[in-house]
Amino acid sequence: MPRKRKGFFDLTQGDLNKIVDSVFHPLAREEPIFWLADFVGHGLIEQNPILSIKKFIHYDVPKIAKQYRKRNARRKRYRPCRFT
Repeated sequence: MPRKRKGFFDLTQGDLNKIVDSVFHPLAREEPIFWLADFVGHGLIEQNPILSIKKFIHYDVPKIAKQYRKRNARRKRYRPCRFT
């Protein structure tokens, strides 16, 4: 049974989290700093700092590390071999 809404701006916590995800996830895939903005947005919605930090460490830190590893792998330049 669908839940009834009282008005246009009556959003649930899940609705707000989806909005934050839809705004910051596409940006974060391009630039990892936006994972921090995503973390702050979810933290403001949930209003539970300890849980938000645990979720950030569990979900976002591995994504950030993976993006930086990929980025650094692309930036490595190989020196040409010198034959003397």
